[in-house]
Amino acid sequence: MLGHKVINVDADPTAGGQGIQCERQTLYWEVTSLLGKEQPPPCTRLCPTFSIVGPGHWVTSGSWSVGLLTHNRLIETLAAAVSCGLLTGACGSSGSNPVEPSPSGGTSRTPTAACQISATSTSGPVLQLFSHTITVGSTTDGLSLTGLTEVLPKASVPDGVVLPDGSVGIYYVDATTHAVWLGRWTGGALVPVSAITIDGVPAPEGVVDPDATNLGGQVRLAYLAGFADPWAVRAMCLADSDDGINFQSVSVAWRLGVGATQTDPSLIRLPSGTWLMAISDGHTTRIGQSSGGLSFSEISTMTEGGVPELSLTPEGNPRLHVCQLNGIGSHVSADGGFTWAEERIVVSLNRFPGRMVCDPSYVPAAGLFIFKVG
Repeated sequence: MLGHKVINVDADPTAGGQGIQCERQTLYWEVTSLLGKEQPPPCTRLCPTFSIVGPGHWVTSGSWSVGLLTHNRLIETLAAAVSCGLLTGACGSSGSNPVEPSPSGGTSRTPTAACQISATSTSGPVLQLFSHTITVGSTTDGLSLTGLTEVLPKASVPDGVVLPDGSVGIYYVDATTHAVWLGRWTGGALVPVSAITIDGVPAPEGVVDPDATNLGGQVRLAYLAGFADPWAVRAMCLADSDDGINFQSVSVAWRLGVGATQTDPSLIRLPSGTWLMAISDGHTTRIGQSSGGLSFSEISTMTEGGVPELSLTPEGNPRLHVCQLNGIGSHVSADGGFTWAEERIVVSLNRFPGRMVCDPSYVPAAGLFIFKVG
């Protein structure tokens, strides 16, 4: 068939965002069973008609068929393609350049600015998150955990921090509103407090994957912006708050681009004063460095897992907790984040048979380890 393309997916589907090359553009579909994505990536960077052939023995052909292969099952279904408008066909002949349709499938428009906050979230509820539950355990070292307890259902992507008032806060994405909320850890329970505001906008649309850092009197929130709008310039953004709820934008920390698929930032300041930011790119974690902590440039990658959490070892070395095929693992760097060595599995999938374990968060000052189970 004229313009038809066959793409052979890599024989190792655990490699995270499987790439489909198309005239210098790439469409990535991440392994949701491994990385716990809330929903498929935005419907952008589309190719002419193609098939996918891979180890899961699933083949599609015809216009705009998109899927994802894993070892045993298909995670993203054609329903996702339908919801994205991928079954309508929009590229034209094989010689034309790919176009990026608007969310409604209409004509293209100018992308919105990076980290721009403009509206309250209207994209909830998100049914994919209803099975997610925040789980909390105790730890003295971030490696050995006790007392794991599921504490808040219909909540995802948690991150804990000691707030300026000394209480422990846990930020998360609420499944019903699809907004970032703050909860307080009180007496062994996680009590929802409020959706956050950024630049005066309550429960801002497209803000997900919160990561909180105590600056000593303020909370700095790193987050992915532009998630709900395929025409937004996605970026990892920073915002500061005195009370942990009302934030003001600080900077565009890591500009990604329209339709980018990187997610889940994590931030840490090294004893030298240098800052590191880790972001997830499928099954790979990318590490950025900054002298002032406001704008990051990539210095390395760690290919053993994604959805990272940065912390410090007692010796002051950066540590990464990441989602892996067999659970949540830890890796440590002796050279400031340029190279990484595996330590151990911290949360084994055997503790939660048949379920997903991901989105780690370690709060050393509170002796807590937090993650989601789905």
